[in-house]
Amino acid sequence: MIEGSRPVALVTGAAGNIATAIALAFASAGYDLVLHHRASSPAFHALVEEAGRRGAATQSVQADLREPAEIRRVFATLGDSRLDVLVNCAGTYAPVDFLASTPEDWLASYSLHVVSAVTCIQQAVLLMQHGGAIINIASIAAHRSPAEHGPYAASKAALLSLTRSAALALADRGIRVNAVSPGLVWREGLDTAWPDGVASWRRQAPLGVPIQPDEVGGACLFLAEAGGITGEELVVDAGISVQADY
Repeated sequence: MIEGSRPVALVTGAAGNIATAIALAFASAGYDLVLHHRASSPAFHALVEEAGRRGAATQSVQADLREPAEIRRVFATLGDSRLDVLVNCAGTYAPVDFLASTPEDWLASYSLHVVSAVTCIQQAVLLMQHGGAIINIASIAAHRSPAEHGPYAASKAALLSLTRSAALALADRGIRVNAVSPGLVWREGLDTAWPDGVASWRRQAPLGVPIQPDEVGGACLFLAEAGGITGEELVVDAGISVQADY
């Protein structure tokens, strides 16, 4: 349990590339952190150490967010700690051929990206007695719907709808709910693992570059502290969503 007067942000899926940058953005801004991870990894331990160097107290919680009981356990570990921000970032990105996709593929994506987010929000509300901010990490795939990522894209579109519904449901509690939708986010070795995709992105995106993870972190921090914004989607995609299709 984190104790003290500093604001507290809970980030799910914190071992991931984007979530790590989000967590560090909050650490640098004076937040203490509750960091969820599904499995221990060197990257997660490095995140905890770096957050500490930036002055943040951290609490680590390992859990499988596809299980509602596990989510309740995550929030139970906070005890009476304050919670100011929840960032729902846990997710997976698995290509699947549309015609070969199974009900299990779709259910797995919805379970992690939508149902777990609902449960996390419901649990967070119990700790946000004096208001707060919830940020859901969606994706531009929700709008562009690539055929090879059908379950992922559809579940992220549902997450955007959930964002708006939750914003309306929680406004009278002083809790704001928004979403950040990144485009192609850079990670080490991406240009080697997916050279054609990176090259195509550079050609099509008006700014000509992939998104840096800390740019997503900055967007989340902005929404956490922008008191007049709720029910909105902030797209961080180097302008590719406004690129003409003809």
